[in-house]
Amino acid sequence: MGVHESQSRLFENQIGRSREYMELIFPKLRGLFLEQFADVGPHGVWLAVNKSQP
Repeated sequence: MGVHESQSRLFENQIGRSREYMELIFPKLRGLFLEQFADVGPHGVWLAVNKSQP
């Protein structure tokens, strides 16, 4: 079953990059990748995911 491009963009940009979603999934991420997320919190990951450069 395919997902229409507009639906996938909604999940990627509106949900996947939201602060609330990051706070929800961060404990799971930290549990799976303990070393990589040892020195960062959900806010730091949210900033990294939403980093923008020209």
